[in-house]
Amino acid sequence: MNLASVYNRNDLARPVAAANDLDHLSSAAIASTALMIGEIQSFVDDNSPRSTFDPTSLILFPPSSPPPPTDPIQQYLLRLVRAAQADATDIACSSILAGQGSESDDTGDIAVWLGDGNFATPDGVLEALGLSDWAAGGEIAASNFAASPGSRLDGLLGEMEDLFSFRVSAAMTGGISDTQATLQSQIQVLTDLQNRLQSLRNIPLLLLKPSISTPTLRPEFQQVQEIADTIRTEHIQEALRAGRDSLAGDTSDLNPNLRRENRKRR
Repeated sequence: MNLASVYNRNDLARPVAAANDLDHLSSAAIASTALMIGEIQSFVDDNSPRSTFDPTSLILFPPSSPPPPTDPIQQYLLRLVRAAQADATDIACSSILAGQGSESDDTGDIAVWLGDGNFATPDGVLEALGLSDWAAGGEIAASNFAASPGSRLDGLLGEMEDLFSFRVSAAMTGGISDTQATLQSQIQVLTDLQNRLQSLRNIPLLLLKPSISTPTLRPEFQQVQEIADTIRTEHIQEALRAGRDSLAGDTSDLNPNLRRENRKRR
């Protein structure tokens, strides 16, 4: 489906749900991500070509419309997306990449197929997707994403030859003030930290298994140490202080976890 011709999220969510036996929340989140990319592609020029999205394989194709991948690759990418969706559901959020620290539960994870080319850098990926001009006004940085050890996604990612991850922080429309930019950066920093902390969830379980020796767990101990060192860095501490002060000054009495609690009850 060409995203330029899709005007309603449900028009994309319905075929996604039907083809993949997904509930409405999950299919709507996947559709939201695909449509958001299409919207961003139109920011610079409303007549610019848009991506297409296959609701059956859950793969997004760039505007250049490269030949689709072989069937084994399509099946692998589908399993990758379904694993991400299942792992996200396990921790009561909509996107495993955004994690529980995300303020939104309205977007999900999808696969992207760029075809043949040099896509070993963020710039190459963004250019192929038609997002370079949008990203130029923001920040591109490594995301340090790590799937939880033993999770569905962790096993599938282990089948890849090369891995790298990055994030883009950019305004959806117009310019933003320095204060807003700082706030967005701090939110992203804490979101990335939350995602890394999620990767530690299975380590206590591993410690309870008598068959696992201490040398076997050395990578897990190293991971804990690296995250501890990250938390002590000044920019993380500054973001944590800002979050604490914001929470202390919030008199709205709103429950930020209400949507997540609803998802758990379902």
